[in-house]
Amino acid sequence: MRLHRLTVTAFGPFGGTERIDFDRLSAAGLFLLHGPTGAGKTSVLDAVCFALYGSVPGARRSHTHALRSDHAAPHTLTEVVLDLTVGGRRLEITRSPEQQRPKKRGTGHTREKARCTLREFRPGDGSWHALSRSHEEIGAELGDLLGMTRDQFCQVVLLPQGEFARFLRAGAEDRAKLLGRLFDTRRFAAAEQHLAGLRAAALAGVQEADERLLSLAHRIQQAAGHHPARAAGPLPGLSPGDPGLAEAVLRWAALARSEAREHRDIAAGALETAETAHRRAQQDLADSTENARLQARYDDALRRAAALDERGGERVAARVRLERARAADTVAPALGLRESAAAEHRAALESERQARTRLPPDLADAPVDRLAERERRTRERLGALSTARQAEERAGQLAGELDELDREADRAHGLLEDMQQRAGERETTRTALEQRTARATEAAARVGPLAADLEAARHRLKAARRRDELAASIRAAEERELAAREESAAAREHWLDLKDRRLLGYAAELAATLDHGQPCAVCGSTEHPAPARRRADQVSRVDEDTALQASQAADARREQHVRHRADLAAEHAGLLATAGQEAADELTARTAALEKVLTAEQAAADGARAARAAQDAAEREHTELLGALQTARQQSAARASRREALAAELDTLTRRIAEARGEARSVAERAALLERASEQLVSAAAAARTAQDTADRLKSADARLADAAYRARFDTPEAAAEALLGEAEQHACQQRLDAWQAEEAAVTTVLTDLRTTEAAARPRADPETARAAVDAATHGLRTAAASDTAARTRCEELDRLSAQATADARRLAPLREESGLLAHLAQLAGGTAVENEYRMRLETYVLAARLEEVADAAGTRLRRMAAGRYLLTHSDARTGGRARSGLGLHVIDAWTGRTRDTATLSGGESFLVSLALALGLADVVAEEAGGRRLDTLFIDEGFGSLDEQSLDEVLDVLDSLREQDRSVGIVSHVPDLRIRIPAQLELVKTRTGSGVRHRSAPLGH
Repeated sequence: MRLHRLTVTAFGPFGGTERIDFDRLSAAGLFLLHGPTGAGKTSVLDAVCFALYGSVPGARRSHTHALRSDHAAPHTLTEVVLDLTVGGRRLEITRSPEQQRPKKRGTGHTREKARCTLREFRPGDGSWHALSRSHEEIGAELGDLLGMTRDQFCQVVLLPQGEFARFLRAGAEDRAKLLGRLFDTRRFAAAEQHLAGLRAAALAGVQEADERLLSLAHRIQQAAGHHPARAAGPLPGLSPGDPGLAEAVLRWAALARSEAREHRDIAAGALETAETAHRRAQQDLADSTENARLQARYDDALRRAAALDERGGERVAARVRLERARAADTVAPALGLRESAAAEHRAALESERQARTRLPPDLADAPVDRLAERERRTRERLGALSTARQAEERAGQLAGELDELDREADRAHGLLEDMQQRAGERETTRTALEQRTARATEAAARVGPLAADLEAARHRLKAARRRDELAASIRAAEERELAAREESAAAREHWLDLKDRRLLGYAAELAATLDHGQPCAVCGSTEHPAPARRRADQVSRVDEDTALQASQAADARREQHVRHRADLAAEHAGLLATAGQEAADELTARTAALEKVLTAEQAAADGARAARAAQDAAEREHTELLGALQTARQQSAARASRREALAAELDTLTRRIAEARGEARSVAERAALLERASEQLVSAAAAARTAQDTADRLKSADARLADAAYRARFDTPEAAAEALLGEAEQHACQQRLDAWQAEEAAVTTVLTDLRTTEAAARPRADPETARAAVDAATHGLRTAAASDTAARTRCEELDRLSAQATADARRLAPLREESGLLAHLAQLAGGTAVENEYRMRLETYVLAARLEEVADAAGTRLRRMAAGRYLLTHSDARTGGRARSGLGLHVIDAWTGRTRDTATLSGGESFLVSLALALGLADVVAEEAGGRRLDTLFIDEGFGSLDEQSLDEVLDVLDSLREQDRSVGIVSHVPDLRIRIPAQLELVKTRTGSGVRHRSAPLGH
């Protein structure tokens, strides 16, 4: 890789466009980059890295916005253009970071996206050809051509001597981190971790398999129950990881299965014996139970036969009683008729006696004909009073009606007056409700617009209050902005003043560094006849840097205040557009008035429905009241007319009633007396006739009863009556006779049955003893069956678990073998195996090989730079403690023959060794990247620690790189290098930004 040209615009400290011609600088093979601090030496290298990788090294990597120059004009965009040859191809890379630029229209800024273009120069037609504008494509293309990551590039092309000096003094872990980043040995570390993971997984698999096998062994022990294998004893104490675990478990399981089968055979024989005994006991129980039943049946039949014989007389009496009752049933109708006739005759005589007691004495014993004649005459007189009685009743009705009409008239008069008063009141109420409804309807129509006006007023009030708050805030912000501007201007003026004063006294500052006999950094002379003297008010570099930092901080505060004031002003303008210029107090009063009006209107509108309902109810009530008033007036007129008619009719009837009642107080009383006398005569005559009729019917019934008793063979009717039984009594008597007959037949059947008589002849049966024998046999059968089932289940479970244990043991063997192999590999890779004498991890082993290559390449250059005194060697000696081995570096001093650790080197010696190490590392990394040549290298600082002879030797070594068509750029402040290196790139720092100058000769005095 060779750099040709670099163009930077608004990048870092460069406010404008600066062009660097690396072809011109590299012509001499060795060139110098120098300039004051902050002029942009490191920024040149950053620009190269940014062009190639799109980012810069170091802490500035995460702050891409810091790439833009603070000195650049607003419309000047940051851009880097790099022309280089890599992989035999001439390429041009143009990159711009993401940045802010002024808007083309209006005010403010907009975000400019990052851009990247790649072109290639083709000698065939002598022109540039565009290849890509894609960040990803360009990154992939350059990555393939360079063969290095950004970290590798920064390490081997931009050689940071300070970092390599730290590398020399660093421990093994820090060296491993740097080498791992450069040579990308992550795959070897990943291989270590992968092997460790495989080892852990294999160990976990073996552990799980052992635990599963042990679990099966415990389950086999549980399945064996209380019959552990006598040959093996209890399960031996085993744990996961024991080598003989599988064999011990399988041997113990085989012995447990053998004994379980023996117990199963014994249990099967016991079950067969128990089944035979149980069947025999059940048959004995059935025979004993049947004999006991037949014997009990025979004994019961004997008892029942004896009981029948004892009640023989009772059976005959019951049969005779039932036959007489059935004969008396034929006489029962005549008996009933005679009793009925006798009862009627007694009742008729009593009725006649009571009726005659109510007659006058002269009629107490009168015959029926006389009583009838008297009753006829009484009826005639009663008929004559019928009309007068009706008139009297009508007169009473008329008097009652007249009284009722008078009362109704009084009530109607009061009600009419009340109704008239209510009608007047309802008219007033109806008118008031109509007015209330109209007002509520109008209020409801006004509520909506009022609510909208109130919401708008509240919004304006809120905006006005915020507007007034912001007005005060803006005034305060403007004051703070003005103060910040004044502070910024004062700080910048102070810084510029200090900078000018320092430039004026810079000769005195340089004179302070002069020593007698030492060359001047400006002219190179060793004589200093008139060095400038330091003034009392001399400004130092620290003073200038402090003032610059204070000025930059003041500028930042000023910008912050400007942005804050602009934000407040924008918000205030929006609020002013909403609220206008009207005062907040006026808006508050207007809002309160609107709220009050809206509340009143809402209250009025809320009563609209109730007012309308009340109005409708009042209308209905008023209409109903008018109708009722009209009806009441009509009824009053009708009532007066009717009263006049009734009064006339009552007067006529009164005269007629007085004539008809005679001495009685009333016609009704007179008619009641005659009516009562007529009823008494009728009742007495009827009772006398009824008594005569019942006497005739009683005589006829006696004759029919005597005839019926004679035909039923009873001596007298009384005997027939005594023989009568009710239907229920006859039925009960017949049931007793039937039951006696059925009992006799059943007893005869039992006593003549052959099986029953044979059973009675046998000894007494004992079913309880036979049942106890069956229970005992059943218990024995259940016990034997349970033992047999348990034994069979135990054998099946042991067979299943043993088969599973056998399968697990077969799977465990290859797992254990694989686990051992992986554990050994992981220990070798991790540096913990016995065979790994140096305790090197795999990644460390690879890094040690790379470090050995770097040490060999660096040793060649160190030998030349140190005039053959020093030789850099790699050491793989073991270290104490837990430190890594294989990453040691030693320096052999040819003058003393002793080996020294790189941490003991002096400053100058460290620079020589670190430079040699950096150059050697560049060669090895370049070889690692596919043998690509690195034609341009940069070395940063460190030369001030060398004496004159060592500096000459170092420069000779660097200059010898020109023989390999390489160029080396040195970044340094050492004044002597400006004399020794003709080709120079000077960076100049000004107020408007830094610039570059190409020089080909050192400055004179």
